[in-house]
Amino acid sequence: MNTRIKFALTLICVACFAYNNIYAQQDSIKTHQLKTVEVKALVRSNSNLSTSPEQTITKSAFTKINAFQVSDALKFLSGVQIKDYGGIGGLKTVSLRNMGAKYTAVAYDGIPITNYMTGQVDVGRFSLDNVEMLRVNIGEADNIFLPARLQALGGSLDIITRPSNLSDENKTKLAASFKTGSWGLINPSIFARVPIHENFIFDGSFEYLISDGDYPYKQTYGLGSNAQTVSRNRVNSDIETFKGEINLSGVLNNGGELSSKIHYYNSDRGIPGPSFYYNENNTGERVKDENTFAQIGYKQSLNHKWKFQANAKYDISNTDYNNLQTLKKDRYEQTEAYANAILLYRTTDNLSFSLSNDVSYGTFNSYDVEDAKQTSLQTSLSGKYRTSRFTATASLLNHYNNNSKQVNSTFNKKSNHISPYLGVSVRPLKDRALRVRAFYKNAYRLPTFGDLYYADVARNLKAENAHQFNIGFTTVRSSGILFPYFSFSIDAYYNKIDNKIVIEPRQSQFKASVRNLGNVDIKGLDLNLEFHIAVSSNVTAEVSSSYTFQDVKENKEGRKLILAYTPKHSGSTYLSLRMPWFNFNYNILFSGKRYYNQEAEPEFKLDAYSEHGVSLNKLIKYKGYSLNLSAECLNIYNKQYEVVRSYPMPGRSFRFGIKFIH
Repeated sequence: MNTRIKFALTLICVACFAYNNIYAQQDSIKTHQLKTVEVKALVRSNSNLSTSPEQTITKSAFTKINAFQVSDALKFLSGVQIKDYGGIGGLKTVSLRNMGAKYTAVAYDGIPITNYMTGQVDVGRFSLDNVEMLRVNIGEADNIFLPARLQALGGSLDIITRPSNLSDENKTKLAASFKTGSWGLINPSIFARVPIHENFIFDGSFEYLISDGDYPYKQTYGLGSNAQTVSRNRVNSDIETFKGEINLSGVLNNGGELSSKIHYYNSDRGIPGPSFYYNENNTGERVKDENTFAQIGYKQSLNHKWKFQANAKYDISNTDYNNLQTLKKDRYEQTEAYANAILLYRTTDNLSFSLSNDVSYGTFNSYDVEDAKQTSLQTSLSGKYRTSRFTATASLLNHYNNNSKQVNSTFNKKSNHISPYLGVSVRPLKDRALRVRAFYKNAYRLPTFGDLYYADVARNLKAENAHQFNIGFTTVRSSGILFPYFSFSIDAYYNKIDNKIVIEPRQSQFKASVRNLGNVDIKGLDLNLEFHIAVSSNVTAEVSSSYTFQDVKENKEGRKLILAYTPKHSGSTYLSLRMPWFNFNYNILFSGKRYYNQEAEPEFKLDAYSEHGVSLNKLIKYKGYSLNLSAECLNIYNKQYEVVRSYPMPGRSFRFGIKFIH
């Protein structure tokens, strides 16, 4: 039997065994009355109640998986694919169930992030230093009190930063950290929180990062007995970034919640080219990015039935591209004005409805394109019914887009499309915390400005139309001293995408060719297992595993072609030991073989790989001060592999960190 299938079956068997043992313990465990303890923390959603798969990673888990950037943490979620071009500065995009990065809506503290040029967000630009939690929804979140744009695509990623008003509300707080490591990594950051009123808090965070990124790798020339392997160093992979953010949040006298944010990001980085055929030293391309956005949100409970929310955002992004070899220069400027209003009506304790309206106006300019504009309106009518054993969520979302330029006869300047969603979650057995869930969703997206207007890529593009189907079951238990936590979920899904748009790397990761495929069928299975074991009174072991099986085919003239860069089998596991002396973490990432062409031929194969990492961290507390020390080794077996063909990933590396909190 295939070893990957054995791994998946093992996960199921372990889940069933632990699940039964947890229930077997319940009658024999003695009950002790504990003293009352007040806990203040970010609320983690109960994902097993949702009608669609929801996965979260909290701040406490970031060290367990050696996560440095948001993209590092997301690799440990099932059904999530990160396209990584290597190194800290390499582009990193997130795709859910291989629908493509442009089908993933990304939000920063609940307000969408947009890139009119590419339609995809580089999640590698976000460090985890000021992130409290990551939440990924595949399909649609059961929370109907959300902007319509976060309901519009195949799934969403919400990056939730430090919740200033949820802990230590009346205390000034200072945190400073410093990280260093292989390949010239230097990464200091500072955070300060100051109460300025009994109901308001001001905080700011600033971070600087620099790395030369010149990690070593091995380059093989030729085939068979004529093959030669030489050692090289990655070039033009350096990066220097600065990020600053200030926030003001609080509660008004009428009970309304106000939050505001100003975010600034600046980077100067090289774009490492592909390494093949004696062309490993492609040093010509450099990119400077500057992004500033300001956003404000307001929530108000009008009475016990009505609730109102409004959000607004203005975003300015500039990208300077310079190719020193071809002397090609370009400047890409984009702006967006965005506003959203949501009205929630709760008819009973079980039934609620919402109406969400989003409007945005975006502009795009470059040397090749002038005054490209897009106006978008998205309106969502949603309803949710929930009891202790049944949840149903439904929505109708209308997309309206108006582009200022007509590109070709296949693309319409104006478009209008209605997308439905229906999801249900049922607890069939009253005495078992087992839930069955299913959903259907239609998602629709237009080509981006970059897809349409770049002079040197394909332009004859049609809008994509996707149909998502999912069925699965999930359980979460907390029982007894030995097994304080256990969760397991399994989901089978089928996605059908018409006119799928694919981006294929050429000589550059900055500009790639774009084209429509025919109809694409995506069949898959996601498994997630997590459990905690109380080894002793002061030692706890935490184990988390995920597995994804996918079969992706394009139907083209009666032929079944695969989708490039899609492994059939992938997964991850981490083990964390919480001990009074220090914490020990070990993690594994695995990906099966892939092909960089639609033909599954040996010459197009990318080998399977697994990457192992280990870390130690120690928290020292004294009165009101704390010091966190960490040491990490990534890719401890120095495995050389590629996520994207000819873009070698880093080998063994080290990171060390110290963080002071008062």
